[in-house]
Amino acid sequence: MARIVCGVDHSTPARAAARLSAALARRLRLGLVLAHALPRSGDRSAALAMLEELRGELDVPTACLRVEIGPAPERLARAGTGAALVVVGGADGRADRARLGGSVRASLIRRAPCPVAVVPAVPRLGGSEVICGVRDWADVATASIATGLAGALDLALTLVHVLPTAVGPREASASPGVLDRPWDHESAQRLLEVVASAVGGTPSLRVEHGIAGRRLAHEATAADAGLLVVGPPTRGRLEAALSGSASSHLIHRCRRPLVVCCGAPAPVLPRAVS
Repeated sequence: MARIVCGVDHSTPARAAARLSAALARRLRLGLVLAHALPRSGDRSAALAMLEELRGELDVPTACLRVEIGPAPERLARAGTGAALVVVGGADGRADRARLGGSVRASLIRRAPCPVAVVPAVPRLGGSEVICGVRDWADVATASIATGLAGALDLALTLVHVLPTAVGPREASASPGVLDRPWDHESAQRLLEVVASAVGGTPSLRVEHGIAGRRLAHEATAADAGLLVVGPPTRGRLEAALSGSASSHLIHRCRRPLVVCCGAPAPVLPRAVS
């Protein structure tokens, strides 16, 4: 059965991630797995008791409970094999002291075989749209996942490309093809149109200016987006696609649920249940 895997600990953001995971699982008719990673010296019975208590709070009696032994990123990535989504809590302002802190989230995103959702401390399933950041043609896969999520949740989809505020002479004089990274408003609009045509549907298209991570976070907060979807922060592509620190900025500071499309594309999602 297609499933959502939620990594939890005792932190407030992790509990928020569990609440959103349960809501998505119900709405999308997916199975739910609540997972906790322990060090080898950890108390397995206490961890299982925590998961059982959380399952009761969420009122999802069919949720599977999974206690893993070992580093959280490695164990959660393994648990996410074949999953539609792995979900973890976002930043809680304590600079990675939590077991599912920023370094764990970043490591999980590098390892995960499926998209990873990072949920802020006070999420709610709602909003009127899914916002998807598109850097170049490589993000057609990201846009495809965003299209599936938007359709399943009955939300509008907006594709956004963020142009740098300042363009260097060499970049400005270039004539990029439609599948290259655009450097002006016209080519950016053309890229979005091609991606929209490839993924189907009728998404809104918007070109913004600024630093990608900050601008996308601002747009998601301003629009009260149900989800913000971005591509994988791989080496080389991270520096250009997300302006060097955009993925890190989003992981730590985005105030709306963030989906990072790493690993293989998510399985086809069912329609949301009314």
